[in-house]
Amino acid sequence: MAANANVIKFIHVNKCGGKTINFLLSSLLPKQNYQEIHGMVGRPVTRKTNGKLILFVRDPIERFISSYYYYRRQKKLFNEDNLNVCIEKMASSQAYLNEAFKNNLHFKYSLSKYISPEEMKHLNFFFVGTTEDLNRDMKLLLNRLEISRADFVNIPRLNRTDRSRSRTKEPLSKKNIEFLKNLYRKDYECLDILKERKLLSETHEIFKKEKVYLI
Repeated sequence: MAANANVIKFIHVNKCGGKTINFLLSSLLPKQNYQEIHGMVGRPVTRKTNGKLILFVRDPIERFISSYYYYRRQKKLFNEDNLNVCIEKMASSQAYLNEAFKNNLHFKYSLSKYISPEEMKHLNFFFVGTTEDLNRDMKLLLNRLEISRADFVNIPRLNRTDRSRSRTKEPLSKKNIEFLKNLYRKDYECLDILKERKLLSETHEIFKKEKVYLI
């Protein structure tokens, strides 16, 4: 199967709607013609990765926020009063930052860990979508795959992070936003490359210079 250039390969980046996307694609495509790339360590996607590559991306800060609440609920980590406090601790203590990344692998394995900025310039993607527009983009993808059930009205959102119990409705501070932008600077570089290649629209909310992130 690895040698088959026609195999659909979904690059499942953490906290980007991947469980939902994989559920749909694995349900609708023949098993021998579909593969999910996920949970890999030390095996990034490169120009040598064959197949029809599908990628869904997300605003790196939104992905980080979702990951924080997911691990806080599932693993009972991060006992700070709120996310602003947690990020402030990360910014002020390298030891705390290292421990947070060790305990929450979703923090570590972001977009640029799967695809480096240099490889992002050259990969021949079959489709690139966004988590923010998951319903619309999944329908576009299914249409491109010529799947007859491409008229899905409601796509199930599996593994969606429920922040309702811990969400304070306060925004991330500007200082913390700048810290996260620097922390995930390679992810933003990857997104800018996708924009330059016109695989993502430059008007997408991912590229908004000023954005309020409610926690």
